[in-house]
Amino acid sequence: MLPLLLVNEFWGSLLWYVLTLLVSVHAMWLCTQMARKFWPVAPSQQFWLCSLACLLVLSHFWNGLRWQNISLVVTYLLIASLWLYLHDRPYWAGLCLAGGVVLKLFPALLVLYFVGKGRFRVVASAATWLVVMLVVIPSVVFGWKGNQAYLRQWWTEVCLSASVPDAVAGRAVYKQAYSVARTNNQSVQAVLYRLLSNKSHIDNSSTDRWARLVGRAVAAVLLLVSAHALWLGRSETNRPRVVLEFCFVSLVMLLVSPVTLFHYFTLLALPVTVATMSLAGTMPSRQTRGYLIGLAAYGTANLAASVSTFCFTHGVLLIGVLALWVSFFWALAGRHDRQQGSVGTKELLRLRWA
Repeated sequence: MLPLLLVNEFWGSLLWYVLTLLVSVHAMWLCTQMARKFWPVAPSQQFWLCSLACLLVLSHFWNGLRWQNISLVVTYLLIASLWLYLHDRPYWAGLCLAGGVVLKLFPALLVLYFVGKGRFRVVASAATWLVVMLVVIPSVVFGWKGNQAYLRQWWTEVCLSASVPDAVAGRAVYKQAYSVARTNNQSVQAVLYRLLSNKSHIDNSSTDRWARLVGRAVAAVLLLVSAHALWLGRSETNRPRVVLEFCFVSLVMLLVSPVTLFHYFTLLALPVTVATMSLAGTMPSRQTRGYLIGLAAYGTANLAASVSTFCFTHGVLLIGVLALWVSFFWALAGRHDRQQGSVGTKELLRLRWA
């Protein structure tokens, strides 16, 4: 960001817009390449399926470009981390993950995913780069004490305000920006809070506290169910499974994060692309039907949220994301069942011919 500060406001904004546009295009290109590699489709279908995938996430990228938001860069870094990991470059993948965590805290869930998969080179690289980005480089610029003061301020006023904005002492501007009552917040916690409390601000009443508790409980249940699905396939190392799990974790991040603004949904680029490629029928029929239902629900919800403020405020888009989450959960469970069945058949044959 520092080079952009060395030029005037116009040229800095223009350069940033061009940069975010380029990373958005390249992010979608990486998504289509990964999806085509593991779920190939006929050449005659590639253009239409890729175009459909881009169309389904276009509104989110357009919103990010319109506001020139850093979420576009975060999305690119996370997708690039998966691309680099699949190409056996774990240290560069860790660098991209660390960059995503520094810019937005919720990608730390992906670091935990790699811990669970036992990909410790990726985790070690991410941890090293986090230390470099958060401690080493800032300490050289601001000094050790100055950097520690900035880190404490960042943690209390930004991180905690985004995680529990109603329970921490921070600047009012951050608490308001990250509030679950804000209509632009499309997380599970925020949508449930607005539906149950029917309030546009937090007032700490009994109804208010109950609505917040329900939202956190539902988010916790989603997180536990998702963790269970990932844990069942922790020993599987095939790359298509890793791509599906990465898509699944991306959806989980959007659902369980206390703050999910509209431009955060650029993270749907990879899940939507993979699900769209399934329409060609190269996946098992049960997965294809699940993805078709998920895409139909998401596409309808996205269109409704784009044209209707009422639908957007009342979490219709969240319903579409939940449908995608269910379709990927169904796919992961199906892959695990087939893996277990395959192992069982091999064991029976071994016993029979022993």
